[in-house]
Amino acid sequence: MLRYYFHISHVVFVGKINTASIPIRYPEDLQRALKDYPEPVAQDYLRKTEDLLQWLKHHPNLSK
Repeated sequence: MLRYYFHISHVVFVGKINTASIPIRYPEDLQRALKDYPEPVAQDYLRKTEDLLQWLKHHPNLSK
């Protein structure tokens, strides 16, 4: 059985973006979504997503 070990900061971040995904994709009130996720938060999530993708691409158990 192949096991993957993730850094705790990656696990925490994936939990955050998972929680944010539904209200961002289907906001009943767009203004509330914009308030809850202002540009600095969105920029931070984007940077962390890019970092996580790079980590996944270079992880020895996940690379081809």
